Amino acid sequence: MSVGGIPGSPFGHSSRRRATLSSNWIQLTPVRDLVFLVPLPKTPLNSSMYVSWPFSVTLADTEIYQHGIAVAARDGSNRDVVIKLLGKRSDSPDISDEYQLLCLLNTELARADQCNATVPVLKFIDYEDWKFAVMPMCCGSAAYPLLTSEECLNLASQLLHALAYLHEKNIAHRDISPDNLVMNYHGHLPDLFFWGQGDDGFGVPIPIEPVPGFRSTFPVKYSLIDFGYSVYFPPDAPRSERLISERRGRPTRAPEVDSDQLYDPFAADVYQAAQMIFSWFGWRILDEVPKLLDLMHDMTSANPADRISMDSAASRMKTLYDELPPREQLTNISTQYRSQLTSSWLKPCQKVEGTPPSFLLLQ
Repeated sequence: MSVGGIPGSPFGHSSRRRATLSSNWIQLTPVRDLVFLVPLPKTPLNSSMYVSWPFSVTLADTEIYQHGIAVAARDGSNRDVVIKLLGKRSDSPDISDEYQLLCLLNTELARADQCNATVPVLKFIDYEDWKFAVMPMCCGSAAYPLLTSEECLNLASQLLHALAYLHEKNIAHRDISPDNLVMNYHGHLPDLFFWGQGDDGFGVPIPIEPVPGFRSTFPVKYSLIDFGYSVYFPPDAPRSERLISERRGRPTRAPEVDSDQLYDPFAADVYQAAQMIFSWFGWRILDEVPKLLDLMHDMTSANPADRISMDSAASRMKTLYDELPPREQLTNISTQYRSQLTSSWLKPCQKVEGTPPSFLLLQ
């Protein structure tokens, strides 16, 4: 058992030789039938965990693909898993807000709820002062292009229903992105190109046309991950007190997040979900799903109080999905998400008919 060498994953093979570790890394061998390496942050857990994602750290023979403080491993049952560092007991008796939320979402009752579309925690690990969560390895939602408006709306509907469940439990996610949505698949994806020879004699990638189907070959299910930014309110907290002041997030965050006022994180979630959907694929399918634009408008009202609830958004998205014509009548769009949200490919919408000016569009 070792980090790396996982078929169909981005983690590559690692040598069986023991890596030489610098002082800010620990090796856990074994801990409850798991063998893995995990980086220990020199700074507080809530600072600089999410910068420059994704990146690779090469340490001797072992390459670790890191998002926050999370690494790949294989457990004693030969399952590919992800191990995420949640916090230190000495920092707080509650470990971290993310740990508390994962406990809440992984009770026996919560896991029995079919509306709970969050990746399950297989086990929690205590190692000295550190707390870890072990979760199944899943394929990212953006690992393969979306090929039709049916695939797009299926993803959007499942995403909004997953968020509606969180909101029902008084949890705002606050980091809604394709990076934090995974699907029930782990393994080799269909090839999108093959290598041919160019005029200069060098190999060139040649796209495979038409793009092979993938999501249409199995009942795809999407689940949310990463609750590092999430907030939870007690069930009896009045709406007027469900406000926060934290100023951080992705470029798709709601405008009020950057204001100097307290704001409603649930309304901000609704806005960010719409931004994610529209900037990724929504703008590509308006010809086939014109009513999608009305929904996007209602989710992104300038006044947070005027936005519809996540539950209402999920219900309306499911209706749009159910009203689609048969798959064979849909246009192949093959739209792919770029994982880095940067100004080089995102820009404010410029006079796309009926589109809110706040939306971000692909160049």
